[in-house]
Amino acid sequence: MPSCSSKPSDQALAAIAGAAPGTGHDTVYREACRVFAVTDDDQVEEALIAAAIRACSPSDRRDRERAVRDARAFVRGWRAERGGSR
Repeated sequence: MPSCSSKPSDQALAAIAGAAPGTGHDTVYREACRVFAVTDDDQVEEALIAAAIRACSPSDRRDRERAVRDARAFVRGWRAERGGSR
């Protein structure tokens, strides 16, 4: 995954789109953590949320959006604990 990119990687978006039934939340969270580990950008968050919403049922939309936001918060907290930022 390129560290200079301001867009989510194609790999992350493909993984979210192709998540097996029953694995959507975990896949979205995992891929969002991977992307936010290299970039912390509002546009990236929006793109990940959009991909997650497209890939899930209406009843899961709120959960998938929350998974992306939780992943971003987790990575920010992890960085803060280590005294660094990217």
